Parts: sequence; structure tokens; C-alpha cells
Amino acid sequence: MSSKTMDLGGSAILAGGISGALSTFAVFPLDSLKLRMQTGSAVSGGLSAYYRGVLPATFGAMPSTALRMVSSDKVKKSCEGRMRRIEENVIAGAVGALVGAFVVVPREVVKQSLQNGTYENTRRAILGIMRTEGLLGFAKGAVPTLLHDIPFFMINSGTFYFLREDLGIPVLPAGILASTAASTLTTPMDVVRAQVLAGNLPSQGGLLATVRHLVRQSGYASLFRGGRMRLASIAPMFTMIWLTYDILRSKIESFKMKPIIAQIRRRNPFSPTHKSAFTMKPVSRRGRAMIC
Repeated sequence: MSSKTMDLGGSAILAGGISGALSTFAVFPLDSLKLRMQTGSAVSGGLSAYYRGVLPATFGAMPSTALRMVSSDKVKKSCEGRMRRIEENVIAGAVGALVGAFVVVPREVVKQSLQNGTYENTRRAILGIMRTEGLLGFAKGAVPTLLHDIPFFMINSGTFYFLREDLGIPVLPAGILASTAASTLTTPMDVVRAQVLAGNLPSQGGLLATVRHLVRQSGYASLFRGGRMRLASIAPMFTMIWLTYDILRSKIESFKMKPIIAQIRRRNPFSPTHKSAFTMKPVSRRGRAMIC
């Protein structure tokens, strides 16, 4: 791996991690409200109740977003020239979601157990899940999470880069439109995932049984429960990720390149700031007298 590739990968990891953490923290109360609307759980504890689970969510967003961004970039580079750009971006979004799921799945388990009040803090949540369900407890809801995340990021990534690269729409409106489309189309699976993690499952059957149970109880509208609140949190969150990721990555790469550029200038003999061993020094008065 070349130094340039390593430099770009490092900047993508750092920019992805920071953008993921900032955006997750910013919209976390809306995410908590959305979850309570989907599961029907009550809220107690005032404003602080909406920040339960903010630490695992924020710190978990750093590696998951970084992994997703880096893997997506790698896929796009490997597919470049082999297919249309929109196809590259859709595939990159799917691969990024799949890689990021290794962090997203256990993070969602811990986060939701705090949001619904099952545990009081992150430490008790981790120990409690380990004690009652073992390591497999952190993989709970893996299937609905993948069935939600893969299409979400395929739609989000494909739409965002199509709007930005093919139509020339700026980052901010492109991010809003792409996130709105992805959020709206994947809301039913987000509702199912919330029900699975909350333990609101029928006695028999899997995901299809959960869907039938929801529809039987409240009709097809139940699959879009909390949809407006989800849109109010997802659209600004992923728009913030796209915007801050681009800004941070360009700044980080520029910062990393400055010492390299300065070193090249010092070694370049044609640079005005270059100091060579053969630079002529002014002759002293005594030296001029000796020459004469």
C-alpha cells in the first residue's frame, strides 16, 4: 500500500468517525422520541430520559461511520470505470452498510436497552446482556438491522452521489433529499427492528410474523409508526455526516500535505526559500582588501 493510499485512508477514518459522532449526538433526543413512538414505551425522568444511551450511540457511531466511509471509498475506487457511477455508489453503499454492521448491531442492542429503561447505564447494560443472553445477546436483531441498513445506504449513497456528481446539486440539498428518500422507504423495517430489540414479538414465527402481528393490531399504518420523527432525525443526521465528512476530510488531507510540501520546497534548489551549501555569502571588507 502506497503512502498516498494510507494517507487518504487515514483521513477518511478520522473524518468519518468525527462526523458520525457529531451527527449522532446532535439528533439523539429525536431518535429516542422516535423509538418510544415505535414501541409504545412510556417516558419518565424528564429531559434527561431522552439522552439515555447517548454515550454508546455516540462512541459507537465513530467506528461504524469510519468503517462504512472507508469501505465505500475502497469499493468505488475498485469499481471505477467498470460500471456506471450510480451503480458504483449503490454497491459501495451496500458494502459499507455490511461492514459497519459489525459495530452497529451490538451498539443498537446496548443503546435501545438504555433508551427503553431496561438498564440504568452502559456498564450495567453490557454486563446485564452478557449475564442473561451471553455474547449472542449483542447480535440480537442482526437480521432486521441488515435488512434495514443495506437498502438504506444503497438508496442514500446512490441518490446522494447522483444528485451531487451527475446533476451538480450542492452537498446540503443533496444530503437532505437522499436521506429523506432512504428514511421514508426503509421505515417499515426500522419499526420491525425496534419491535425485535424491545422483545415485542409474537410467540411463534420470525420477522414475517412480527409484520403480520403489527398489521393485525393497527393496520399497515403501524409499519410507518414514528415515521415523521424518524425523518426529522435521520435527514439532518446524514446530511450533517455528508457535509462534515467532506469538509473534515479535505481539511485533514490539506493539513497532512503541508509538511510534505514544505519539505519539497526546502529540497528544491530552484525554490526561493532553498538554502544551498553553495549559496554565495557577502565578502567582508578585509576579504575585499586581500583580493585587491
